[in-house]
Amino acid sequence: MIPTSWKRFHLSQLINKALALVKPIPFDFLVKGELLRTSLGGWCTENNIGEEETLEVEYIESVMPPQKMSDIPHDDWVSSVSCQMAG
Repeated sequence: MIPTSWKRFHLSQLINKALALVKPIPFDFLVKGELLRTSLGGWCTENNIGEEETLEVEYIESVMPPQKMSDIPHDDWVSSVSCQMAG
């Protein structure tokens, strides 16, 4: 049983503890294939699911967006790319 007020942070703490990880890893969570962005209770409300129902929650390691390393000044730019598979 998990409190419906729990969000990603609390769930990450639970997974880190269950896996006995020395260095905590942030996780993201999928509920019915949808990324959890609210509390579990908020997700249940948005999806008309009773809070007493059993949910299958998947966890995946959170990946930070790439950071800009540097600019390479140049005169050319790409406006579009088209790819086709050769068959």
